[in-house]
Amino acid sequence: MFTLVSSAVLSVLFVGAHCVKTIQDCTEFQQCISAPSKCDDIDLGNTHLSGTIPTEMGLLVYLTDLDISYNHLTGVIPTEFGSLTQLQHLQLSYNSLSGRIPMEMGLMAQMSDLEFEGNRLTGSVPTELGLLTRLFEIDGESNMLEGPIPTELGRLRQLTML
Repeated sequence: MFTLVSSAVLSVLFVGAHCVKTIQDCTEFQQCISAPSKCDDIDLGNTHLSGTIPTEMGLLVYLTDLDISYNHLTGVIPTEFGSLTQLQHLQLSYNSLSGRIPMEMGLMAQMSDLEFEGNRLTGSVPTELGLLTRLFEIDGESNMLEGPIPTELGRLRQLTML
């Protein structure tokens, strides 16, 4: 038999585990925006986030790893991601992102691992992704992409998963 105190604690834990918030509400994101040079890794994967990806994410130019996968994010991938030239690992998988893959993502010169499977992305894969010479993995399955795979991707020597 639980005491009133124990029941209250269990209720708080249960409600907290199902709390829905936005990226802008996360302390980790706020700290990165206030001191971008001290932020190279954001891991908000599987944290029940909702809303859209803020365009301010493009201000985090020292970011090398970004994981916002397995959430409830909607909207488009911001074109401002093109400013993230140090980004190496981007995980956007299993959200409800829509729209096209921005061609500006081809500016992310250090990108090695790009994962955006399980969304609602449309259009074709931008040829600009062929500029990402360090890319070894692109996972975009389970979207609504159409058209041929750009020949530029065939020139990526390190690419082992498409």
